[in-house]
Amino acid sequence: MKEFAVFDLDGTLYDTHLGVELLREIANIGAMPNMTADEFAVVYKEWQQSPDRTDYYDKYLDVYYNEHLIGVAKHEFDEACRRIAATVLQHTYDEVYDALQAHQRAGYAIIIISKSPKPAVEAVAEQLGADYAWGWEFHFDKGVYTGQYIYEDCSSEKDRIIRRIAQEHDLTFDNSYGYGDSRGDIRILQLVSYPVCINPDRYLHDAAIANNWKVAQVSHVAYDG
Repeated sequence: MKEFAVFDLDGTLYDTHLGVELLREIANIGAMPNMTADEFAVVYKEWQQSPDRTDYYDKYLDVYYNEHLIGVAKHEFDEACRRIAATVLQHTYDEVYDALQAHQRAGYAIIIISKSPKPAVEAVAEQLGADYAWGWEFHFDKGVYTGQYIYEDCSSEKDRIIRRIAQEHDLTFDNSYGYGDSRGDIRILQLVSYPVCINPDRYLHDAAIANNWKVAQVSHVAYDG
């Protein structure tokens, strides 16, 4: 059996939110059916200035995938994913990326998990050299996004998702590592041998104190160019 390290993406490895960046990129290439790039730029700025970006996304931006992207062609969706993946290192915390590379050198399998759309998560995971990726499954019919997705609650069921990946790919929890930044990651951190909390929100910080988990405050991205 192979050892593994699992990384939450948004806010842990990636210093922004992949779901938001994908929306912006779709708008930037002119593929968002009922909103221009300039109009979405206003929304993007509001999200950036929000004191709790995760909460803002969950309340206001998550619905964009149901209301504003219906009719987007899959090739445009995929192009936006490729563009984001090409710049991922500009938004990757260097300390966390160093840890990922160290695990790779040690022969660990790397799992990337996110609440963001699966095509974007897979594109980023491939760019980072990860072995497995999980994100929301989106439904396309005849090459067009329908506004529907295959439901699986990543926030509350990350532990089940990781258990399934481990079982399917013969991975062991012995000496496993997990990295997360928010309360949605607590369940996976409870599973692994070595949990690491990256810039934790108050819920995860409290859990880290209670469980004596490692806490790391990071700020620098891997590459500035």
